[in-house]
Amino acid sequence: MLTDNLEKLTGLKYDSARYRGFSGWIRFVAVLWAHTTVYLYVILTACALPLYVNEYSTLGTGKATFWMQGYQFCGKLLIVVPILLFISFVGGVIAYYDDEDEDRSLLDSGYVIPDLKEGTISSVHIWTLLFMAGAVISFYLSEYKNIAVSGERGWHLGMQQYMVFGVCVFLIAVLRCREYIFMMLILLTSFAVSAAGIIMDLFGNVFHIEDWSEGKVSTMGNANWFCGYLVTVVFIGVALYFTKKDEHTLGSRILKALLAVYLFVCFMMYIAQGSLSGFVALYGVFLTLSIIAGEDLEKLLRISEMSVIFSFSAFVNSLIKRVDEGSRANDAFGALMSNSVFTFICFVLMLALMIFVLCRKRSQIQKARFNYGRILVIMTGVSLILYLMVLVINTIAGGKLIAGNVFYLSPGWGSNRGETISVGLRLFDGMSFREKLFGKGPDTFYSFLTGGRFPVLSREVSTYFGGARLTNAHCEPVTMLVNVGIVGTVTFYGMLVSVLIKIFKMILPGVKKGSGNGGIKSGSGFLLGTALCIMAYIINNLFSFQTPMNISQLALILGFGAAAVCNGSVEEK
Repeated sequence: MLTDNLEKLTGLKYDSARYRGFSGWIRFVAVLWAHTTVYLYVILTACALPLYVNEYSTLGTGKATFWMQGYQFCGKLLIVVPILLFISFVGGVIAYYDDEDEDRSLLDSGYVIPDLKEGTISSVHIWTLLFMAGAVISFYLSEYKNIAVSGERGWHLGMQQYMVFGVCVFLIAVLRCREYIFMMLILLTSFAVSAAGIIMDLFGNVFHIEDWSEGKVSTMGNANWFCGYLVTVVFIGVALYFTKKDEHTLGSRILKALLAVYLFVCFMMYIAQGSLSGFVALYGVFLTLSIIAGEDLEKLLRISEMSVIFSFSAFVNSLIKRVDEGSRANDAFGALMSNSVFTFICFVLMLALMIFVLCRKRSQIQKARFNYGRILVIMTGVSLILYLMVLVINTIAGGKLIAGNVFYLSPGWGSNRGETISVGLRLFDGMSFREKLFGKGPDTFYSFLTGGRFPVLSREVSTYFGGARLTNAHCEPVTMLVNVGIVGTVTFYGMLVSVLIKIFKMILPGVKKGSGNGGIKSGSGFLLGTALCIMAYIINNLFSFQTPMNISQLALILGFGAAAVCNGSVEEK
């Protein structure tokens, strides 16, 4: 019974042929210890970290400290693994030469090294190792080593954190962690965090969090942490809802209802956090799902149902938090989403769309007449081109054609992204060739800016932001170019993109063939969720920089995706 449960949880099974003799048993214990330690780290990071609460104004720092303490503890436990492997190796060599009947080579004998599973090492691991190497080189070439080792005060993202990120992705992938178990834990935790926010919006500070106020995101984290957290994890539930089979059983209906409740609660807090970058990421996810759905009415119905849930969440949130009574939005669109009239109209329109798709499905029509995904892609592309044209023309005209920062490329564009991104690009432009390759050191953006090399730019930033520290460009690629250079940036995104490509190749074999199931394999909800979370993270951080706050969650999602890809299966338990 114990061995059966152990195998279900870890995938490990003691095989006397694979783990021969006493040395093999030691090696098996080492692998089991590695699994246990990584699982402990995953539970601490996926469940305990998001629920960790201290003084509200320092939640970002508090969570970062909690994470650092967690990985340092697990790191000490992992030291046991190489010690056991060394003992096993020595014992295996001795046992091999004592075995007179052994006619195989030492490495092929089963005494020293067991056969590796096919696909154990993939391009994901290579990208990860290259990223870690690039971060180490960037650190050793940095003139700000005291900062680069563990990052700026408050939010820590130095070489130490990058190493933990890489080790986490590598080990989860190599150990073939049972991703479906831990993805469910992430799902439950994100629901608890979002539900806490709704409770505090309705009933006040019932959890007695110090320094909390109604104008802040009312949950287990401040706005900077919370937006990045939800963007990185919430689309697991979206993918499960999208891929769920339409079965007319009580259990299936209950599961669908539970997923709908999850989406309602998380969407409400997703809207409440008020970050425009989060909405852009959300649109990117729904656009991707529309492309996958194609002409499949069942999948289009799921998308329309989720649109109804989202718009209803927005309407309920707008009733709780009106624009003039504490909306957290810091831009025009966010304020619009807090307007109860606007959100009610959106809800009615989405409901009408869902009813339309449902009627077509019930009329025995097998497929929609149009590929709505392609239509949305064309509409999105045309809208983007038109926006860029208006932005350029209005900027050339000095903002005289259309008032406001949305259509005027100025320092205030995109909640001051115009200034922060410009600063980052100017810093990168002023770097030497070697610096451009490896950067100035992990998380040294602020130190480099104020280090005396750019006195004019430093004064400009200080004047513009009133003396506030600018620790990043609020655009992850630009910030990484300054911190870890071209090598670090390319390898970091290489990890993310390689997992995305491999996942989509696994779960979307029928897209080009136009298969009837929306071009997606059955039983691929968790894998699709992993891909959507990674993609949403990339989109969100084009306009933000929540990596210091949520790199711990990204490492888990990325590691689970890599593990599933290495397993070569989309089956869910």
